Amino acid sequence: MANPTSTHGLREGLSDTPPHRPSDRLAGETVVITGAGSGVGAETARILHAEGAHVVLNGLTPERLEAVAAELGTRVTVLPGDVTDLAYLERLAERAQAIGGGRVGVLVNNAGATIRGSLAETTPDNFMSTVELNLNGAVQLTRLLAPAMCEARQGSIVNMASITSLKGLGGAVAYTASKAGMTGVTRALAVELAPFNVRVNAVCPGVIDTPMTWEHAEAQPDPAAHYTMLRARQPMNRLASARDCALAVLFLASPDSAFITGAALPVDGGRHIA
Repeated sequence: MANPTSTHGLREGLSDTPPHRPSDRLAGETVVITGAGSGVGAETARILHAEGAHVVLNGLTPERLEAVAAELGTRVTVLPGDVTDLAYLERLAERAQAIGGGRVGVLVNNAGATIRGSLAETTPDNFMSTVELNLNGAVQLTRLLAPAMCEARQGSIVNMASITSLKGLGGAVAYTASKAGMTGVTRALAVELAPFNVRVNAVCPGVIDTPMTWEHAEAQPDPAAHYTMLRARQPMNRLASARDCALAVLFLASPDSAFITGAALPVDGGRHIA
């Protein structure tokens, strides 16, 4: 979807993040990023690549991944596929570990979707498909990549959760459950893998200024009023940018957070405490 700012300026001032200043914090590492074709995933790829990593990009749409890869140039591998397909995840893990000389240094479990639905709309199929996409894919890919990290006694896993895992959101029952599950899995794995010096943390964004948000806002009867409402909900009076989230991922992925594990880091301008 086109950026709405280019047509009617409604997004002007929604997000404003300082520039990233790389310092080779991930030089020589191989990083797997799921859901890397747009939004937070694509920006995470840019940030971690700028820090010296070889980035392995997952996503459903090859064209989007190739566009990100073309932008990055070197040290990038595109492996499109569905994170709910275990056979694909096995191929992804095998290829990524081969690229990394036997192990992946950082896994960013970002793939997912904001799936709305009230309790009445939450059928068994709706609930299970949401959990499969937003949670189980991350668990299974982690299961495949963590053993080599443990053997090397080095690794960082960063899961993309949501402030809905910290604060309820009406009208999104399955989504909220899947993201609460993500923070629960993060804590469980942090305890399990800590003896092997493998850290597991979660980023919990609020509303993010990305195509997923634009699409929902543009479908509202009054998009301008909707953008105003979204901004007003954040105590810092702006939305998170994709870069805000990517920089949080970088912190948790890098040696800067070497003694942090099991954390659920809100990136929401204070919304979870308002």
